[in-house]
Amino acid sequence: MDGAYLPNVSIGSSLSFADCTLRNACLTNATLRNADCSRADLSRANCTGCDFSDSVLDATCLDRATLDGADLSHVSGAEVTLVGATLVGADLSHARFEDADLSDAD
Repeated sequence: MDGAYLPNVSIGSSLSFADCTLRNACLTNATLRNADCSRADLSRANCTGCDFSDSVLDATCLDRATLDGADLSHVSGAEVTLVGATLVGADLSHARFEDADLSDAD
């Protein structure tokens, strides 16, 4: 789904995006609450205002993704990569990232 356009989409809880490729996707203001996004490729995705609260992001690639104003509260993720990602105004309260790569992230 490279370049998918899914603004304002609301996905029900417990949905799995594990192993999905959503590079360059538009997910602005999408609700992906309580989703399993393990090993997903969301590199360069526009996730401005996206709600990822309570989701699992193990080994998820968010390199150069735009996460401005996103809700990442209570997210858990081991080995997440956020290289060059922008997180201006993102809510990271109670998020747990183990061995995450935040090189050059804003």
